[in-house]
Amino acid sequence: NNELGSWQYPDTLTFRWKMEPNKRYEYDLDPIQTVLQKQSGSRVDWFVTANKNGTDIEKGSLAFYLGDGSSYKSASITDDYFYDDVPLNLMIKRRYTDDTLSSNQIYDFHLKTQKYGKIVIERSASVIVSGSSSGSYNAAWASNGQLYIGSGSNNETHNILTGSVYEIRYWTNLLDENAFRNHT
Repeated sequence: NNELGSWQYPDTLTFRWKMEPNKRYEYDLDPIQTVLQKQSGSRVDWFVTANKNGTDIEKGSLAFYLGDGSSYKSASITDDYFYDDVPLNLMIKRRYTDDTLSSNQIYDFHLKTQKYGKIVIERSASVIVSGSSSGSYNAAWASNGQLYIGSGSNNETHNILTGSVYEIRYWTNLLDENAFRNHT
């Protein structure tokens, strides 16, 4: 959004991809894989990982990590069907349209998937940032950098994504649940 000469970092990012099912890829050697990673120079600002650690052969977890330069806050969605050969729809958004590092902010991490025309997974988690005490986490979102899709080396893994990427979208407005559902 560059209205009136002012820049705004995206408020929402949506990503659609599919993990390879266990019958086509053996996850024993690299169960944790990078799905998305934003990096500013050598600093890893934020990243999303998929971990093949569920209670069933098709289950695993997804995690979102937001960094401040030395540590990470995280949100996870665990033990669900992410490896069953069905496209996954991820939305990461900040709840308030504000690039100010000292502002309070909530980063929502949503996942939806559908089978046979019905939503079968609808899960979410959040990372909460107190701007007065930990505003440097906001710099991870509201800063220039490169986005790596399906690759990246971070504190959790250096393994690339094993799956199919369909689309990624940046939104300079806050996408609500109904709009996200329409894209699922």
